[in-house]
Amino acid sequence: MKNQSLRHILLVEDDDDHAELIARSFQALNLHPPQLAGTIQEARQAIEVIMPDLMIVDLTLPDGKGIELLPHNKDDVLFPVLILSGQGDEAIAVESIKRGALDYVVKSNESFATLPKLVEHALREWEIILDRKRVMHALQESEQRLRQAKKNGSTGDVSRWDCT
Repeated sequence: MKNQSLRHILLVEDDDDHAELIARSFQALNLHPPQLAGTIQEARQAIEVIMPDLMIVDLTLPDGKGIELLPHNKDDVLFPVLILSGQGDEAIAVESIKRGALDYVVKSNESFATLPKLVEHALREWEIILDRKRVMHALQESEQRLRQAKKNGSTGDVSRWDCT
């Protein structure tokens, strides 16, 4: 896994005080501070320029709900996403996770302070998800080749499988 201090993290947060607290929590651990976007539109523009390694998104933004940045299909998520909210809402938390967010965090001084640790955890979890997807893809390809070989009748020809 690459050095966390070099990770490109996009913070989508419209509250300057919250953005400052989050930036300070990263600096306290000598981590590179996140890039800031204040709206969904700014976040989309930032993603077009540089795909983030992780995105932290405030739930309530001036131009909509932060979960609008998540695809509707969990399998289409391109990078890990953490959702931040000023209020705990179980229904929105469930929807966020179903759409691919790795975590839903209620804003507090404590959560701001521990956010870099949550980011590290999310990045490790994302690596596991990517590894699992690679293994599943390789397995599907192998199964497809085996089906094709059986269809072609080549599995009965032992000389084709000589491994000496």
